[in-house]
Amino acid sequence: MATSLSFPRVFALAMLLSVFSGCGSGSKMVSVSGTATMDGKPLAGASVLFVPKDGGRPASGTTDEQGRFSLMTIKSGDGVISGTYLVSVTKLLLPASNSANTVPNPSVRQLPPKSLLPNKYANEKTSGLVVEVSAGMEPLMLELTSR
Repeated sequence: MATSLSFPRVFALAMLLSVFSGCGSGSKMVSVSGTATMDGKPLAGASVLFVPKDGGRPASGTTDEQGRFSLMTIKSGDGVISGTYLVSVTKLLLPASNSANTVPNPSVRQLPPKSLLPNKYANEKTSGLVVEVSAGMEPLMLELTSR
């Protein structure tokens, strides 16, 4: 004898399974914030990128005037999945000829942006910055040097 399940029962069962199974990855989102400095001084206007060591979705943030940043994965405030991350930090200066206030002139060669940080920090594989993200962690301190 076959048993039929009504929509409310199927829905309730699906909800219970989703609560107990989590997101499928078993990973929990963690709030990650910190401060980035260059030679001991706050690093304002820099982009911070956390790339999961074992693959997955990266997280990013931008430093404020005091060098403080908060990371996001998909939307502001969502946090970062626990795990090990390779970190890159970039800060670019756009030449005046590339400014949004100028009319593009095809006969003038556009200058590339200039990095204001040592090149090693622009790539997570060469930066030397590795962070283990876990629940309850303290704010990070990313200390960059110009040497």
